[in-house]
Amino acid sequence: MNESEKNTRLYSIEHLEEILDRIPYEIWIKDVEGRHIYGNKLFCDKAGITKESLIGKKDCDFRKEEFAKMCEYTDKLNLEEKNDIYAEEDGVLDGDRVCYKVNKFLIDDEKNNEVYLGGFAEEVTFQKGLQLDLEESITKYIEEDNETNDNKEFLLKTIKNIQSIVNCREIDIFLYNENESKLQLYLSTNETNDDIQVFLDDKIVRQIANFKVSKKIKNLLSEKIINSRKEYKGLISKVKPLKLSDKTIGIISFYYEENEEHLYKDYTYLSEILRKISMIIKQEENKKTLIQIKNEKEELKSLVELECIKNEFFANVSHEFRTPVNMIISVVQLLESFLDKKSKNIDKESFLKYLNILRQNSYRLLRLVNNTIDTAKINSDICDLKLTNNNIISIIEEIVMSTVSYTNEKNRNIIFDTDIEELVLACDVDQIERVILNLISNAIKFSHENTDIEINIKTDFDDEKVFISIRNYGNEISDEDKEKIFGKFVQIENLFIRNNEGSGIGLFLSKKLIEMHEGKIYISENKNATEFTFYLPIKTVKEENIDSISDKYENNTIEKFNIEFSDIYT
Repeated sequence: MNESEKNTRLYSIEHLEEILDRIPYEIWIKDVEGRHIYGNKLFCDKAGITKESLIGKKDCDFRKEEFAKMCEYTDKLNLEEKNDIYAEEDGVLDGDRVCYKVNKFLIDDEKNNEVYLGGFAEEVTFQKGLQLDLEESITKYIEEDNETNDNKEFLLKTIKNIQSIVNCREIDIFLYNENESKLQLYLSTNETNDDIQVFLDDKIVRQIANFKVSKKIKNLLSEKIINSRKEYKGLISKVKPLKLSDKTIGIISFYYEENEEHLYKDYTYLSEILRKISMIIKQEENKKTLIQIKNEKEELKSLVELECIKNEFFANVSHEFRTPVNMIISVVQLLESFLDKKSKNIDKESFLKYLNILRQNSYRLLRLVNNTIDTAKINSDICDLKLTNNNIISIIEEIVMSTVSYTNEKNRNIIFDTDIEELVLACDVDQIERVILNLISNAIKFSHENTDIEINIKTDFDDEKVFISIRNYGNEISDEDKEKIFGKFVQIENLFIRNNEGSGIGLFLSKKLIEMHEGKIYISENKNATEFTFYLPIKTVKEENIDSISDKYENNTIEKFNIEFSDIYT
């Protein structure tokens, strides 16, 4: 260190290392070969190795084989993609399942022209286990439908589990008495039996009815609660609503030390648990609410898998977005290289080839965005159909004919057959186009070469339904996969080894769109073939004319076709 640095830098490497040793995360630095050049105290303690003996060692020299391989894999990914990696890694250590939240990143040493691998990790085995156990127990409890359950005892165990997850000092549940404008203590983790009431002024009452509470009112409410709980002096209160059918039935108050940092941020998970708690409280107060619980059982069953769905969504969609983005960046870089005067000029054929790659991957990104947005709209009940009276036979025939040349290029033969030439019914043309194109796209992707793709239309006037089926010949779908294939983000193959691209949203959207038409989609039983069939009700809407669809197809269908078929690669 020169004299100038001594005058400006008032700390040493030893100071920095002491700080890193006090941080409650495992921290390390490796060279590009995977040899450790630094590890803080917690990292070395967890690994069972001293700081001195760590230097120069790879993970395989001191870790269990499963963990070492996992570390090597993510290190390689970090170097290849040159992006920070945020992941949840788990494995078996000494017979026990352990889970870590890991962040890995690259450190550029420009002075020495070196690159290092940096990272830190937090063990979350305990918190993850509590979350999963809590979800499982509370959902199982609700599904029991047992009127003799001691709901209050179960709720006390539940909020004690939540207390461990969110890392707060205490938790209180207050019920809202609308008639008397007050909160009444219902349950507490400190098991107090005091008759504690918090009376509310008109300003708070006006907002608390639907819990559209401003930050100022929340602070005022928290202050009133603390003042009523003298044993919590010195703590601060964070409040969240307990709601049922969009009506506030109470609040839950989390107590923390005043200067404590609140690290719990999984608000989606917490809000779903609180909704379930609200149902159990209502069950305790009025057993008649069991009817409401039964009606929501299917929804509650899916909420058990909330964490799994979130993880699957981010892993799947990020994987799908990365592929076309990388392709676009690569082609752009390649085309930029041709602008260099020292490089050869690009010939027209190559230029068109690269332009087609850009176009196809742009369409693919657009398809992913459209599907993700539409899934969110459907889940939020803000997706509406634009029903008009149309000749459904002509619509489907035009779509099928527009795909013939493409299908032939993929060495498949498309066959269209109908038992009627004209049938007018109410439908949203754009959404029906989308469903048909998605099913044909799947049929191409999952069929064998030199086989037929058969589209058939059959009418049942007695039942007032028209049935449309798309059959392809390829690998059969197992009974187990048939049950889950219409779920969100489902791909039959493993995410990292599958043979066909796609976010797995298409069939989920197709199912929802057909159901919005009051129809149904399902997989038909066919030996040596896969056949998707859906039906639409034969009915019309008032004061609508039959659309002329030929001009519409000439202008719009080609682009829709390109978007829907964008994830099929030769």
